[in-house]
Amino acid sequence: MATSIPAPTQDLDLLFPLPTRPPSVLSPSTPLGITQESARALVRLLKENHVKFHCFFNDTRFHNHLSHHLLAAYYLGANPALLQEAYEYHAAYQRAAYSSPAPIDIKNWKDHLGDEDYYNAYLAFFSAELVKNGLEQSLETFIFSDDANWGSKSSDKHPEMVSRVLAGLLHPFIFIGHGVEFGQLGMVAEGLAQTAAHHITTSNLITREFLASPSIFESLAASLTHRLNITYVDTKETNPLKILALVLKDPRLGPGRKDSDETRYFDTTIKEKGSLLLEYAQQWEADTSSSAAVSQRIEEMAWVVSIIYGIGGCRKDKPFKADFFAMHLVTSSLFLPSFVVHLKSASARTFLRSYFAVVLGYWVSQGRPTFDITNFYAATSSTDPPGEKPTPNPRTLDKENVFPNTWYPLLQSTLMHPGEHLLKLERALAHYASLYGTTPKNHFKDVDLDGIEELDGTLFLRAAWLSLNRNGWMREGDEEGGWDFDGFHDE
Repeated sequence: MATSIPAPTQDLDLLFPLPTRPPSVLSPSTPLGITQESARALVRLLKENHVKFHCFFNDTRFHNHLSHHLLAAYYLGANPALLQEAYEYHAAYQRAAYSSPAPIDIKNWKDHLGDEDYYNAYLAFFSAELVKNGLEQSLETFIFSDDANWGSKSSDKHPEMVSRVLAGLLHPFIFIGHGVEFGQLGMVAEGLAQTAAHHITTSNLITREFLASPSIFESLAASLTHRLNITYVDTKETNPLKILALVLKDPRLGPGRKDSDETRYFDTTIKEKGSLLLEYAQQWEADTSSSAAVSQRIEEMAWVVSIIYGIGGCRKDKPFKADFFAMHLVTSSLFLPSFVVHLKSASARTFLRSYFAVVLGYWVSQGRPTFDITNFYAATSSTDPPGEKPTPNPRTLDKENVFPNTWYPLLQSTLMHPGEHLLKLERALAHYASLYGTTPKNHFKDVDLDGIEELDGTLFLRAAWLSLNRNGWMREGDEEGGWDFDGFHDE
């Protein structure tokens, strides 16, 4: 019996209501420029995508980003016409949804993990579970429970759903993240179904011991770091940025051989160095015992991923390298506050530590680019955007500077760009600038990185400007640029 693809209209209305306010004060705030017309156009197009298309648009398991573009553009103020054009741009190359070989239910949901042919059946199953049991219970049951990761019996094949939700360059989490930020249960269902369709490549990085309780973690961390000759730091005082500095100094994690297929860099790295990366990742305690502690963990990750992408991509006397894989670390991190607010404290800690382990894996797999912080600040600034400049009235304030806030022209140009990844990236960097833009120099002086005293809240705008320069100010007439895939292995 094959599963039916279209969902009943009433179910779609429950899965895709008008967007709601974000669930956390650290989530992106409700944007300017949205209207009832744009909200209704957004929901209509999200429903069409949900019913018509598979989560992978080709046999190489490249992900359907159509909904990502719609939501990022909506947030930046897109009108219905722009949303429609974005939909048509991506719909042209999508793979049609198709019936699964058999239905998925609560008894067999672990039997077909990793099989993309069951995506539609998983989508129907998780949609029903979310409507019936709610978001929080569904996440705990199907992502964080022992049964969802290790099975109910010792003989079970390990489902490892925490690993799966962070698989595929973090895309299952990105789908769920969009859903929880914008209040779209249908996108959460898509993310859970996509989680189920992904393979596991991080079994030696996200281990059972790594996901264990803090008391078990503390004893394991001390013994294993001693055994593997790793510099060990007090977990009560360390943070991801300090761990990044330690990894940067470990010769065993330096640039290694490149896989012939850039999409396999990560898999090769985890296979060969996953156990070593694990010992660094587990040094982060990731305290989530209070809302203040969670806020601090969110900020730590925002800085780490922005440094890896922005400063890591800026090499002296070379063009900025907008690394495709590091970019996904930034865009995915935007959803951490909207996601963890729905989790129990222990599950939030589990997820944040697992996410950080994967971040380390992607950084190392791309050649572990170094951080020339001094050069980054010397070489970057936000200048006037390309194109004809307005002639201000003589009574205009500061008329010599016709772009006093360069985020405005940057985001306006970004909104009209056809590259959905650019919209997602600039949205994330703009949000981090709104949260952490006032951070002064010398704020991170206790981190052992050369030039760390220069690091301040202008990081996000500088990285955003470099990214748009690399991808092209197309609204202003530039040719379309792109992303870099080859890593930093030879540098």
